[in-house]
Amino acid sequence: MRIELVTEGGFAALPGLQKPVVLDCALLPADVAVDVTAQCNELVRELAAAPPAAATPTALRDARRYTVTVEADGRTSSFTASDTAMSAAFRHLLDLVRSHGRR
Repeated sequence: MRIELVTEGGFAALPGLQKPVVLDCALLPADVAVDVTAQCNELVRELAAAPPAAATPTALRDARRYTVTVEADGRTSSFTASDTAMSAAFRHLLDLVRSHGRR
């Protein structure tokens, strides 16, 4: 499983800080890879089944937008959210990628 996180926008968006974060489970220690893969699979199923979160009427112009692309078992799925419209499952997936991925 390979997961890429792309962050766009935000106040004072700097190009160097917007490089994608990539989590490749094949590069993780075996015990961590099993746990991360299981959590990611569960979150991807949840995100695929849920409708996208709607932007709030007070959406911020400088809010960040996030695109997560998951490659697993020959399939690719992409999910998008923003600071003002993000499900708990999406937030959890962001946290996993940020904590175990690399720029």
